[in-house]
Amino acid sequence: MKETFSAEIIGHVLIKDVKTGEILLEKHNAIHSINMARVIARALAREPNDYIYRIAFGNGGSFIDAASNVVLRAPNDGNNGDGWESQLYNETYSEVIDESDPNFGLNVSGVGGGAVPADDPAGGGVTSQEVGSKSNVILTCYINENEPTGQLSNSSISSPIGEQRDFIFDEIGLYTFGKPAQATNGTSSVNVGNKLSTDEFPIPPSSVLTMQTTVDGHAVLAGNVVTVMLAMVELEFVTIKFFPEPYSDDPTSNVIVI
Repeated sequence: MKETFSAEIIGHVLIKDVKTGEILLEKHNAIHSINMARVIARALAREPNDYIYRIAFGNGGSFIDAASNVVLRAPNDGNNGDGWESQLYNETYSEVIDESDPNFGLNVSGVGGGAVPADDPAGGGVTSQEVGSKSNVILTCYINENEPTGQLSNSSISSPIGEQRDFIFDEIGLYTFGKPAQATNGTSSVNVGNKLSTDEFPIPPSSVLTMQTTVDGHAVLAGNVVTVMLAMVELEFVTIKFFPEPYSDDPTSNVIVI
């Protein structure tokens, strides 16, 4: 009886032009062994957050040094000190690739502009196939000519040309759905300009104060408060606490990166 076995996971990325079939990139990519092990363990234990939900793209995987050389940064695979909290260096766009989700093909992260899934070819998503004693997990994501919409100089452009079609990225990450956000009550003292939160200063009635809370570069709470007092305004609001990061992108789910 075989009591133990070693699992080998190999990452492989293929990027090609759907129209011409031209292969733009084909290579192996890094595996985040810590997070991958957690995803497999969750799946076997039938726990939440155990499947691939989103694919993200970024442009922080390389830089140009003083000698004009392109330098590739080490992949954030958990071996650079970040552990399970690894993220892309600079995420610029993402799409949901779980075809069973209502947001399939959409960009739910709020980074990089919207997606236009109606312009994608049929298919896409995550599937598996048995190959002898091994199995493949195949993830297919289409980025069409109008995606991401944030790259266009004018959102009304329906047929981009030239450089308007270009979307440049040098890092890719796969994420599970993440743990759900949890809200807790809280208060915050905010200093505005040269006024401290403890200062008393007159504010005309019906003034509108705009506030926004940002976590990891994402606006997660925004709104207007209409004043009704002439003297001092005290604001109390709900602080949203994310486990462990906004938009339910659990860092433990950053399973594959380039």
